[in-house]
Amino acid sequence: MTNKLKLVQQIAAIALCLFLTHTVHYSQAANTQSSQEVVRLRSKVETRDLRTLEFSPVSKLLAFDRDDGSVQIIDTADTREQIVLPLSDKGPHSMNWTSDGLRLLVISSKSTALWDARRATRISPTIENPRGGFDRVELSPNERFFLNLKERDNFKTRFLEKDNFRAQVWSLESGKMRFEVKINGLDGRAEFSPDSKLLLTMSPTDDPKLWDVETGRLFATLKPEQPLDLCRGFGAGFSADGKFVVVHRNRCGTRIWDTATGLLKTEFSVDKHHSDSVLMGFSADGRMYAVAQQLLKGWSLRTSIELRDCETGELRSTLTASKWEDWPQDILWSNDGRTFVATSGHKYKGRVWDATNGSLKATIPLVLTYSRIPFVFGSTDNDILSLHPTLPLISAASNKVVKLWNAETGGLMQTLENTGGNARWSADGKLLLTFTGDYTSAFVWDVVGPESMTRARSVHASVND
Repeated sequence: MTNKLKLVQQIAAIALCLFLTHTVHYSQAANTQSSQEVVRLRSKVETRDLRTLEFSPVSKLLAFDRDDGSVQIIDTADTREQIVLPLSDKGPHSMNWTSDGLRLLVISSKSTALWDARRATRISPTIENPRGGFDRVELSPNERFFLNLKERDNFKTRFLEKDNFRAQVWSLESGKMRFEVKINGLDGRAEFSPDSKLLLTMSPTDDPKLWDVETGRLFATLKPEQPLDLCRGFGAGFSADGKFVVVHRNRCGTRIWDTATGLLKTEFSVDKHHSDSVLMGFSADGRMYAVAQQLLKGWSLRTSIELRDCETGELRSTLTASKWEDWPQDILWSNDGRTFVATSGHKYKGRVWDATNGSLKATIPLVLTYSRIPFVFGSTDNDILSLHPTLPLISAASNKVVKLWNAETGGLMQTLENTGGNARWSADGKLLLTFTGDYTSAFVWDVVGPESMTRARSVHASVND
């Protein structure tokens, strides 16, 4: 028995040595494959004591509004501090980058101004609004105007649903308000047309309207023939070229309006078999729009998304998946319009389709957690998704980890430990910006090349705080 026991011990020792040798070899092999990683850490930026931040994917500049009232701008390409804007108002600020990423609109509750982000010089006059300040501000595409959407929250407006919102159009050049329009309803919205010539206003209970930005006059009311009390929910938006407005109302269907004339171009009703439908958004090129809908089949719901032409309303493809019973929570559309991603579910997942033919390409498991404390509603952590500008690559950022997924196969490409909160690609696709969950640090990653997309494999990377 003693000899047998020794033999067993010797065999176990040999097996253990082989296992440890294999483990070390695997670890070394993984370390030597760094050239095949999707991204590689370049630098770390301290972002403590911030209130808000805005990243410009074009110029790769990152603006921080800090607790001390300063706005600092850092070039993430070399992680050096660019400038501190000499602001007199030390209150909380919101910020909007211009399309070139070189100018920054800084908004406080009392005033707003446009700044040169590299020279720290004010380009526009300081604009003050004595009638209640600034709430939700949006730059016009031509960057000559900005929209200030103000909510009038009191018992009378909520009860009567009258004059709940005011949409104000301001001139950056003169610093004066050009005009103001009223929006009835509890969820008022407004947006500029792509050429900045028209303003679209809308709400669930107010007809969409088009306003001339130069004159402030009402150009057209996009009024459906059916009474509004038969419709629930709403959605509206401009096509990318600004030639059309798509208006969708649940149970009433979709109408496409010509912005040059304000006349109805085409309309079609919702399929009577579908119980609900929602306008989800537009493709990056603006040629298609997405409508999510649900069908009650037996005792269960079936969800699908229709992709339709913005000009004609023609059905391009229908996106479906097995056992898909919940509404999409977020959608992503690739820049070339070929890839469509929708997230949904209590068991959170992302579904990836080929938008050209409606085929389901991949299903990606995602993070979604809820608090165990009673009466604490909403999720405590969930993945925020973004698509790489050119590569079939999806980033999913939770509070403590960022995962990079292959959008063609659904394979996990790389896991970035100890970072999360969000993940943002630069416009040229050469840089990835991630953060700690509490946004006290930002991490700059180099995208190391498209050769990493040839096959799906998991590679781990970590950052130390």
